[in-house]
Amino acid sequence: MIHVGGIDVIYTKEAETADLYIEKAAHELSKKYKVTVATSDAVEQVIIYGAGAYRMSAQNLLEELLLTKGLMREHYEKRDEKKAGGILAQMSEEDARALQEHLENLEEE
Repeated sequence: MIHVGGIDVIYTKEAETADLYIEKAAHELSKKYKVTVATSDAVEQVIIYGAGAYRMSAQNLLEELLLTKGLMREHYEKRDEKKAGGILAQMSEEDARALQEHLENLEEE
């Protein structure tokens, strides 16, 4: 097993298929954790479900990843907008307006 960018890549032993490894791992891990396996193989989905794990199709995994990527982008863009706007951007609109009026009144004095 090697760790690449936050993902564990597992190489199976000689004469061990990936499906067999996934089935055994799903059975063991689902005893302690919520396990989800992404596969579009219908037979494998039945076996995984029988092992106590959740299953999703490869297409559903792709959709989840794209949705999560979009949500993360929105979050960081909003965060960056607040940083760029300084203290006023972090206040409610009402408080920001009141502070701005106060500062303008100070300048007039």
